[in-house]
Amino acid sequence: MECVEKAFVLAPSPRRRDDQRKKMRRTYFFCVCAVMFAALVSAGQQAHTRSSPPRKSHVVNQKKLPDEKPLRLSSTVVAVCSIVEATDWHPLGFARGSGFFLTRKYLLTCNHLLSVPSPYGPIPADRIVVEFVDGRKCTAKIVATEKYHDLALLEVHRCRATVIPATLGDFSLSYHDRVRIAGLFDPSGFWVTEGRVTALNILDGLAMADAKVRSGFSGAPVFDREGKVQGILTQRDDARNAIFVRSDVILGFLQAAGIPVVHEDSDNAVGTPKANTQRR
Repeated sequence: MECVEKAFVLAPSPRRRDDQRKKMRRTYFFCVCAVMFAALVSAGQQAHTRSSPPRKSHVVNQKKLPDEKPLRLSSTVVAVCSIVEATDWHPLGFARGSGFFLTRKYLLTCNHLLSVPSPYGPIPADRIVVEFVDGRKCTAKIVATEKYHDLALLEVHRCRATVIPATLGDFSLSYHDRVRIAGLFDPSGFWVTEGRVTALNILDGLAMADAKVRSGFSGAPVFDREGKVQGILTQRDDARNAIFVRSDVILGFLQAAGIPVVHEDSDNAVGTPKANTQRR
């Protein structure tokens, strides 16, 4: 048996209706004020963002040591962009990483950056553009490559930017030595990460550090405390640890290509702007 009952609602009295109207007006007023306040706060944040200068260096977990030389990156480390023009069978594409100058016209980067990934396999670049942190650009051509260690030597053309070659040191790192890795792959500026050497020869000519790296660090120089290049970053492991080609391998590659470089006997060691911005 189902109970059937009639539902009804008592009509409020006139005084109660007036109280309800006043309450609704107060609620509406407070809602309008809250919306206006939120809009003002948002506008202020946007204005601050527009007026803030762009950051030029991002530092990840960096603690400067007393005997550590600062790095000067702006005329040494660059972005390397390989461009594939659109055709009937593949769209426009590009690959972007880092590189660094060894002489005033030759720079070192990774061989895998000279092609663009696609569903059909890597496509060789039609153009290679080198970009400095201030936005200036120049074109480059391939001089020599070494696929086993993922090395590529480029020559720049009509480069009007100031270039300071990096100092390539004899490989002298020991286990647990501190290294810094500097990449330029983001329009907002350099990224610098640091860590300790965890392996000196995990594979033929490759060392590893626990510095955390991300996409775009390929081709970045690995600096020791004195600002000398001890390697070039080519890959990372599953834990995002940096794997780099040792400087003794780089020197052998350059000698085979007949390229003289600034060696550690020179006083022209690269050194990077002191950065105070942290970004993870």
